[in-house]
Amino acid sequence: MTLSLRPYQRAAIEALYDYFSASSGNPLVVMPTGTGKSLCIAGFTREAIAAYGDTRVLILTHVQELIQQNFMALLRAWPEAPAGIYSAGLSRRDIHAQILFAGIQSIHRHARQVQRCDLVLIDEAHLLGRGDSGMYRSFLAQLNEINAGLLKVVGFTATPYRLDSGMLHEGKDRLFTDIAFQVPVLEMIQQGYLCPVVPKQTSTQLDVGGVGTRGSRRISSSSNRPTRAPTLALGTVVILSTIRRDAARRPLRWFGSTARRNSGASVSSVVTAQTVMESVASKLSSCTMTTGRGLPA
Repeated sequence: MTLSLRPYQRAAIEALYDYFSASSGNPLVVMPTGTGKSLCIAGFTREAIAAYGDTRVLILTHVQELIQQNFMALLRAWPEAPAGIYSAGLSRRDIHAQILFAGIQSIHRHARQVQRCDLVLIDEAHLLGRGDSGMYRSFLAQLNEINAGLLKVVGFTATPYRLDSGMLHEGKDRLFTDIAFQVPVLEMIQQGYLCPVVPKQTSTQLDVGGVGTRGSRRISSSSNRPTRAPTLALGTVVILSTIRRDAARRPLRWFGSTARRNSGASVSSVVTAQTVMESVASKLSSCTMTTGRGLPA
């Protein structure tokens, strides 16, 4: 089956060929969300093995949904691909597959079992910060040592910039060395591959002027302070956050403290459900609180 690629996806793969023909670093491919990085990964993997039959490729990411998505993208284009999955969440441990789609949480301690590997493709590469000493870095360092320093790493991301460390390919202790290919969001919108962004101001406004920030996060101690209740208009839908189903037993917990994030709370809000419900009641209207997995994150 022939893999049909859009022009910019084809250009991304060609850019990787050009990069590796002239350089020995670890490049990034930067493409906006929704433009088909999975197809680029599938196309590049298939062509690498077509050119060099014994090439071993490892595709890493951090969540099982992306592992499955990337795996299926390859199989749709190449049903007989020698591919497997290594993921505890998906109950698969095909450690010896020539093309291995793996979750970093499952595989990071098993570089010795992976053994020979020529090419590592990392989806959502922005998760690797400069100087990061976490699972990705330790695993890649060990895998590179096993492969005599010849390991090639390619990162795929929509966001090559991190608030805590800047551009992924700049600065000391960076893993990625260059951006081999980048396509802007605006260009994808103009070419009709992405829908235009149409922002709309909401009727509900929250005053978070008294809430401090550290980096990109709200400071939990300051977000527990009293805040001004929102002004609500008739018919306004207020989404405070998504919370787990067990929150029904404790419905009045704060929805804004970073200390509560592991319980499912969003950091974007600093009011309680009770505050909103009382404010709505004061307008001689009514509201309900809905919880569950169906609400947007």
